[in-house]
Amino acid sequence: MARIKRVKLPTTNWYHLIARVTNREFLLETDGKKSRFIDFLYRSLDFSGVELGTYAIMDNHVHLFVRVPEARELDDAEILRRISVLNGENRAKTVRERWEAWQKSGQETCYKTDRTRYLRRMYDVSQFMKTLKELFTMWYNRTYRHVGTLWTDRFKSVLVEGGNYAERVRVYIEANPVRAGIVDNPTAYCWSGIGAAKRGDPVAKQGQALLTGERMGEIKSCKEDERTDEKEPLVTDAPIVPNRRVIPFSNGKILGSQRFVTRMVRIMGFFSRRTHAWPLKEIEFEQKVFAALGYKKDFISIIAA
Repeated sequence: MARIKRVKLPTTNWYHLIARVTNREFLLETDGKKSRFIDFLYRSLDFSGVELGTYAIMDNHVHLFVRVPEARELDDAEILRRISVLNGENRAKTVRERWEAWQKSGQETCYKTDRTRYLRRMYDVSQFMKTLKELFTMWYNRTYRHVGTLWTDRFKSVLVEGGNYAERVRVYIEANPVRAGIVDNPTAYCWSGIGAAKRGDPVAKQGQALLTGERMGEIKSCKEDERTDEKEPLVTDAPIVPNRRVIPFSNGKILGSQRFVTRMVRIMGFFSRRTHAWPLKEIEFEQKVFAALGYKKDFISIIAA
């Protein structure tokens, strides 16, 4: 069976990412394992140029909410710095010496090819998750003499509209420990973005500030935009998310207003549904696109309420 096409775009966008441990085993149950995962998470974020919004590290799965910026040009010094963050100073030194040797000997093609290989791993949600999962898996298998795969299948990803919708996904993710009955308040859970920020973690605090900026920007745009009647509802307080799993938050493909979903699908030019795909036409949005995304068209009015 062909893989379902992953929804991702080269422009700056938010993504809700979910990775589950194989066989739903509780392999992340200890504080030490969760701490190590977060360490690899922060290193992978820095290397990839991906921005953290929030997260929740559970015993058998993880939720990440990240913003992937549009790719930009990087000089050699910045690429080597990122390699050092991810793989250590020795690896960065080896790469630098290899590049210098190729340049001195006139092997520009080798230098550019190797440089491009690292750049392709940056500013891409799939490469970011590949880097993170591989780092943690290698550490886990080496430390605990685990054999075989650690993660179930591919990770799930949902492309999320900013502002109002990003705030809802944020609350949904940070409420995971509450839904699981671990804590009564999201801030009491150490292994989440909001819990870590409360305890002074600078990366988590930066993520909370980034999401607050998204939310305030949405409020501002709704108040100031008087050119259209299709305004998104204001987010004046943290939205209430049902105390249960919400399928479109975790099993969908795109989450946002009808206008956003339409625009994203049009940018992609088509939507693949397992073994077939169709070109996008006006009538197909109403008839097919929402069903293919994993939820009904009526769900948009529920989320926006």
